Parts: sequence; structure tokens; C-alpha cells
Amino acid sequence: MKTSTTRNSLMTTVALLGMAVFPLSGAQEQVKATSSTAAANPDGSAPTAMQEKAMADNHQDAEMAKDAKEMPRFEDAKELIAAIQPASGSNVKGSVLFKKVSGGVEITARIGGLEPNSKHGIHIHEFGDITATDATSAGGHFNPEHHDHALPETAERHAGDLGNLVADEDGNATLSLTVENLSLTRGDHPIVGRAVIIHEKVDDGGQPTGNAGARIGAGVIGVSAPAEDSDTAMSR
Repeated sequence: MKTSTTRNSLMTTVALLGMAVFPLSGAQEQVKATSSTAAANPDGSAPTAMQEKAMADNHQDAEMAKDAKEMPRFEDAKELIAAIQPASGSNVKGSVLFKKVSGGVEITARIGGLEPNSKHGIHIHEFGDITATDATSAGGHFNPEHHDHALPETAERHAGDLGNLVADEDGNATLSLTVENLSLTRGDHPIVGRAVIIHEKVDDGGQPTGNAGARIGAGVIGVSAPAEDSDTAMSR
């Protein structure tokens, strides 16, 4: 009997030392916490606040892992968007949406804060850098084929030449056109990461950049959220 008691004591001591030297991993702790939760309420009583937090954290981790798995690849984006912000002290704001369609890219612009009944050049510029207050940090027109400047009806033009916005009596303008010389994220002349610039004057098609004056609105072209994500975000 004494020998058996001594053996049991030694085994207990070794087990305790093992727990001290080799602490439970994060996964083991999680399993232990889950097991403890189940064992803590054998009578069906409500879980404690700590138990509820642990369960909520586990659920959140699972949801994040699911979202990461379902996230579409960047290069597979079907829509891009530029959120236009004021530049050069203007009140110009709006959005420009780029959508991949058969035969090119469909562009839809909705801009406000313009002078009533005015026209304004709109172009894609080289860089997605709009840190300068006058947006000059966006560089020049996006022109990968080194063509002369022109309006959209001319086949050979800067890839970033989008023509003009025409503002109504309230200073709001819309523009819709489809171009064949751009792509979204891959292919010929991708535009993701570049910038949309709104100018203070009309683009008259002249050289070198249409005589459109200062830059009064600017936005970086990025990946647009899927429609369901946008609706969810707007409802929050």
C-alpha cells in the first residue's frame, strides 16, 4: 500500500511539472475553455459573461476566416470607383464608376458643386497621388501610347481623355460613355490606382491638354465594393 501511494504521488508530481514546463497552446486553451464552459453549466444555467465573450470571440474568428476565403481577387474586379473630392478650394464632389463591359469600359460620372451651366474637362491622370491641394501631384494625362490630346470621338487620343462634364443650373453634371482603350486591373492600359481629375474649364481639344485650366476635383481609382456590401454599409 505504501509503495502504491508513493507511485501515485510521483505521477502527480511529474504531471504538475509537465504542465508548468509545457503550458497549453492557444488552441489547447480554447478547447479547455470550451470544455470548461460545458462542464460549468451542467444544470442548464445561463453562461457567465466571460463564457459569453469567449463564445462570441470564437464566432467572430470563424466569420472573419469565412470572409477572407470568399474575398474576390483584386485582379478580377468588375467595377472600379473614384470618389471625387474638392481641390484648389472648390466645392466639387461626386463619384466616377468604371464597369467592365463587352468591348470596353463603361464610365458613369455624377459630379456636384460645379458652376451652374458650365462645362468642365474630365480626365484620367497618371498617378493616384492627390495629396497636393491643387491635385498637381496626380501628374499629367494618362497617355501610354503617346498620342496627341483629343476629345473622345477621336480614335487616337490620350487614354485618359474623357471629354467634358456639362453642369445644369444647380451645378450638377452626369456623364456616361463607353471607351475601348482602357481596362480595369489588367490588360491594355489598366486604370486602377490612377486618378480622375475635374478641371475648372472646358476641354476644347487643343494641345497639349485641352486648355482646361486648374484642377478643381480629384479622386483615386480603386476597387468598388460589391453592390450588396455597399447597401449594407449604407444602412449602418
